[in-house]
Amino acid sequence: MSDDMSMGSPSSAGEQGVLRSMQEVAMSSQEASKMLRTYNIAWWGNNYYDVNELGHISVCPDPDVPEARVDLAKLVKAREAQGQRLPALFCFPQILQHRLRSINAAFKRARESYGYNGDYFLVYPIKVNQHRRVIESLIHSGEPLGLEAGSKAELMAVLAHAGMTRSVIVCNGYKDREYIRLALIGEKMGHKVYLVIEKMSEIAIVLEEAERLNVVPRLGVRARLASQGPVSGNPPAAKNQNSAWRRPRCCNWWRPCVTPGVWTVCNCCTSTWDRRWRTFAISRPACASPRVSMLSCISWALISSASTWAAVWAWIMKVPARSPTVR
Repeated sequence: MSDDMSMGSPSSAGEQGVLRSMQEVAMSSQEASKMLRTYNIAWWGNNYYDVNELGHISVCPDPDVPEARVDLAKLVKAREAQGQRLPALFCFPQILQHRLRSINAAFKRARESYGYNGDYFLVYPIKVNQHRRVIESLIHSGEPLGLEAGSKAELMAVLAHAGMTRSVIVCNGYKDREYIRLALIGEKMGHKVYLVIEKMSEIAIVLEEAERLNVVPRLGVRARLASQGPVSGNPPAAKNQNSAWRRPRCCNWWRPCVTPGVWTVCNCCTSTWDRRWRTFAISRPACASPRVSMLSCISWALISSASTWAAVWAWIMKVPARSPTVR
């Protein structure tokens, strides 16, 4: 059910005594309810953590199987009996896998609700958590999942974890010739590698290396929305972000890349500033206009054990748009 790793030196006898006393004292239901309110466990626990009838923190790695619960106090006591030194870190990869299923299910319901028929794919940026157990737990969850890299080091890790299975890989960040060449090698290995262009100078390098390796690159660009809708957080930062391009610049980028056999895509992100799906419904000219073509919406998600939020990206490809409204 769980993995554990020993961290630090053995705890003092006093700390162990306090822990044992906490394990031996049972709480009434009223005291347990008070503890839930005091520490607001119902809010941050998100059905994964709760207080049982003994007053112990319990973990439910998969809320779809509520009867499978772990009493942390009993778990610590059992590990101590086996010689485990405290403090210790207990990992529950089932929580990550359940979050993955929940996100896919949520976007499936949203697409059905808005009548959106485009593509959807979940991408995990490994900068959120590069721990091997975390990445392997997500990859082996059985859910469709891609990986996002923001540097050469991250791209090497992504290619290593992707292995021989064909995966979707998104490359962001500053790209020198080595980074671009490594990404194109990943394309030759059978992966779908998208190079999101940050600077105009990167385009020439990509086309040169692609011709040298005899591979068709998948190019993308981050675009700034024409209308922002409701913005939460820091509106000036959202309005003046420098990492995104406006439409005229995107068109200048588009012209040298739209050649036979070359895929060009454009992603537009609103959830960096507003994570509500409704933003897409009211950002009418956000990603599409009568002069722009649109095909599908691929969603990216940032996942961590503490917090989970989805960043939704609209990908524009070479198919005529039916409506300027992004759903």
